[in-house]
Amino acid sequence: MASPEPPPTPDAAPGEPPPTLDPAQVEALRDSMTAEDLAMLADLVTAEIADRTTRLAAALAPDGPQRADLVRQAHQLLGCARSIGAERLAEAAGRLEATAATASPEALAEAVATIAVLGEAARVAFTAMVGGDAARSRG
Repeated sequence: MASPEPPPTPDAAPGEPPPTLDPAQVEALRDSMTAEDLAMLADLVTAEIADRTTRLAAALAPDGPQRADLVRQAHQLLGCARSIGAERLAEAAGRLEATAATASPEALAEAVATIAVLGEAARVAFTAMVGGDAARSRG
């Protein structure tokens, strides 16, 4: 059964998924940081998302999922995602954190695959949204 569509957000038309990043959150980060600090944050956050998604995939061990590690990695990813306004990624990580102890290995694999896709989208979107500021600070 397909999950229900999320409610539309101010930046999404009805029936469309919400944006990868909350533009207001990104704008708040831009307003509160220098371009250099924002560039460093982008480097750290994108590396953290990549690392956590890799660790989640590794926790799907052939001899059975490492459930405690899935919970731990999902929790860390949830916080990282929320810090940059990647709400879809945060919601997926939160669902995994809440269900990792009891979900079937197949459901866990599906959740981790979804998180990998959302994580990559968030990494690309965040880098693009702050990239102009970072390029100006370095040039």
